[in-house]
Amino acid sequence: MRKIPSSIALRLAVWFLALSFLPLGVMAFFTNYDVMNAFERQAIEYQQEQARLNVEILSDSHAGENEFMSHLLRGQPKDGEHFIVDTRGFILFHPNELRVGRWIQHFYAPETVDVILSNPEGGLIDSDAGYIIGFSHFPDDDWVDIVAVEISPLQNVISGLVRASSLQLGVSLLFISLAWGLVTWVVLVGPLRRLTHAAREMGRGNMDVEVDTSHMDDELALLGFTFNETQQEIRNLVGGLQRQVDELDRAYFSLWKSEERSRLIFDSINDAIVLLSIKSGAILDVNEKFFEISGYKREDLSLLSARDLSSGLEGYTFRNLLRFIRRARKGEPQMFEWQARCKDGSYLWVEINARSASLEEDNQHMVIVVRDIDQRKRNQQIQVAMYRIAQIGQAQPSLYEFFSSVHQVLQTIFPCPNLTAALYGDSPEDVYYPYRLDEHELLPQAQGELDKTLLQAMRKNEGALWINAGNIGDYLEVPVDDFEINFKDWIAIPMQTSRRLQGALILRYYTSSLQLARADLEFLSLICVQVAAALERKLAEKALRESEARWQTLMKSSPQLIMTVNRAGEILFVNQPLSGLIGDTQPEDAFFGFLPGHNIEEKKQVLGRVFNQRAAISFEFSIYNLDDSETWFSANLAPVVDSGRVDLAILNAMDITVRKKAEDQVLRLNDQLEQRVRERTALLEAANQELESFSYSISHDLRAPLRAINGFSRILQDEFADSESEMRHRYLALIRENARQMGLLIDDLLAFSRLGRQKLNMQRIPVRETIEQAVATLAPEIEGRKIDLVIPEQLPDCIGDPVLIKQVWINLLSNAFKFTRQNPNARVEVGFEQNSGKVIYHLADNGIGFDMKYVDKLFGVFQRLHSSEEFEGTGVGLAIVHRVIGRHGGRIWVEAEPAKGATFFFSLPSKIKKRVKN
Repeated sequence: MRKIPSSIALRLAVWFLALSFLPLGVMAFFTNYDVMNAFERQAIEYQQEQARLNVEILSDSHAGENEFMSHLLRGQPKDGEHFIVDTRGFILFHPNELRVGRWIQHFYAPETVDVILSNPEGGLIDSDAGYIIGFSHFPDDDWVDIVAVEISPLQNVISGLVRASSLQLGVSLLFISLAWGLVTWVVLVGPLRRLTHAAREMGRGNMDVEVDTSHMDDELALLGFTFNETQQEIRNLVGGLQRQVDELDRAYFSLWKSEERSRLIFDSINDAIVLLSIKSGAILDVNEKFFEISGYKREDLSLLSARDLSSGLEGYTFRNLLRFIRRARKGEPQMFEWQARCKDGSYLWVEINARSASLEEDNQHMVIVVRDIDQRKRNQQIQVAMYRIAQIGQAQPSLYEFFSSVHQVLQTIFPCPNLTAALYGDSPEDVYYPYRLDEHELLPQAQGELDKTLLQAMRKNEGALWINAGNIGDYLEVPVDDFEINFKDWIAIPMQTSRRLQGALILRYYTSSLQLARADLEFLSLICVQVAAALERKLAEKALRESEARWQTLMKSSPQLIMTVNRAGEILFVNQPLSGLIGDTQPEDAFFGFLPGHNIEEKKQVLGRVFNQRAAISFEFSIYNLDDSETWFSANLAPVVDSGRVDLAILNAMDITVRKKAEDQVLRLNDQLEQRVRERTALLEAANQELESFSYSISHDLRAPLRAINGFSRILQDEFADSESEMRHRYLALIRENARQMGLLIDDLLAFSRLGRQKLNMQRIPVRETIEQAVATLAPEIEGRKIDLVIPEQLPDCIGDPVLIKQVWINLLSNAFKFTRQNPNARVEVGFEQNSGKVIYHLADNGIGFDMKYVDKLFGVFQRLHSSEEFEGTGVGLAIVHRVIGRHGGRIWVEAEPAKGATFFFSLPSKIKKRVKN
């Protein structure tokens, strides 16, 4: 620091001592006022910023009560207090516990309280309380963060600065008074302006402004240095406070990140974790897995307690849970299986690991780890249930006892107080109930008809059926009012095996307090499969016993010879006495007499092949009776495989004596038949030659007179063209028309006769192209008419003779065009349908139609349903279509109605049949 020159200061002090006191007092007053205002504004803005930062930190961290108190204690300002109040002005958190819960107006002026509670943020000075206050409301506007610093330390600092400044100012005034005049203007005014500007900027909060002292001397230079040093000290003070705030921000951020990591780990654990207060029994915190397995939401957490973790069933009550909690409280970790109740009322098997933990002073907690073992427990219960059901089925009880035991097994797993077993009979309507237990039914068959109706609906749905009052109408074909419905839920699970649907187990529920969960339906269906298997095995054993009795009766009454033998050829069973078959043969060697072979060794080899190679053999043998008549048998010897071994073989021999005689007779008849075939073939060839000759005669001999009649009648018509006799012209026209009609009949008759002899050229036919060719052929017939002809873009191909199939479409389309002639809006539509290797085409028109009672005459030769005066034709076209479709292995039929048109259907193969040579 520069030394103050004393000569000028002393002379100025002497000459202007009196005048110096007045400007000294004025400057001291204004300096004190400006500096004080500047510092107060700076302090208020700093406290306000501090309160806003606290609100942001606490709002982002989602902290609890402990974290709020920790933050308040760490963030207490020196010579002040940091606390939080609610919107009514009551203190929520304060470093002094005695002030928590008290009203803020007990410590601050009412005007100050009104400003704090009515504004979102701000700052002010409470002169009565002696505090500089900054405040900021939380985002949800429920709490207010307040930072208050005492004014007295700041006033002491400012007073010291003012005293120092006043002293310096006084010395400067003495120096200035000595300079007088021009010296005063040059030396004093310029630096004072710079000093005033710097003070104003500093008052505005600009802490980076500095006074340039390079052109200052004496007291002004000292004042500039002092101002710069004061500004530097204030800047260092603000920088220190800012560093503290930054450190607090970093600490808060690290704490927040640590909490986030801890929460992430806490929520990512695959087991549910419950933090329980032992004192109150309330659940304080849980992870996300708890909500997943229990169905509760986070908003339900405040209402949950340890009582909600128990199902309330026998052995799993809240009292039993308290015993485990007391043991864990004594320091003994507890691990046990428990049945809990979820939010939707369903039960859940869990494994609980409980440990005591003191997370807060004077408050003991319980950390409970809950693992979902419902699937494992269900599987164990289902395995035990299926094993017990299998044992029940092997005990051979009656059907009532069987289903009664099944009911007891199911009640150990599922809530099912009411159970009915329904079995299907031979017909779909035949249903009987071997077991029925319903606590709400006075009469056992009170709902038998309703059950039967719903079971028939279940057969159509092929699966479990869950019915309630809301959807029962969807499964009834009769009105719901026809039945008395008093149940809430009706559930039927089919007893299905790979062979057949045997019946169903029916559960009824009348209240919502005890009900099967939909998640249990899959397990119950699995158990019903085991019930069905045990029932099928039981019924099969019963049927086997009955079958064995019937088999014994059938074998003994069978006309065939049936016997079982072992590997040594010993006869173990025979259904007929052997005395009439073996004669004097020893019984132990009797069986070998039936086997093929020239000696006993070959016969034993045959028997060994049946047992060792497990190959069945067929052979014939004969026995001569006492009257020298021969009896023939056709025998089959087959091995009986039991558990991979062959210890028995069954011989089945049938008396074929009559067949043998018939075969001899057939051989004789075959010889006679061959002779007859040769004779008939010769006659058929002669008939074919005669038919060819007849066709030739029709084609040539009959056509010649017709041509002559037509030609001479045309000549006569030309010669009498000028005649006025209309009768003569009409007769000649009739002669020509009949001659033409007879020619058409001859052509159609020849075409019809050739169909039986023409060889088919089978190949794939593009049907749409064939129809287009037929339409082009018939174009002259429909010229000048408006016909709506509909042909699908994609028509499936068929297999057939292209020429004959084209003729089919020509004849059918010609019929459709002809019989729609009277309809001005004629429509002809082609369609198809594919079915198992065949394609069915149809041709529909809206013509005059016909009565279906005459349909049997439609495809006959020369059969007509309409007169020739109405519609031309010979009556052979549809007969040709019928024969062509028949030769292709298809079928043709028609549906019609008078005045509504007709539709012709015919089927053709869509695949070429492969012939396999034997």
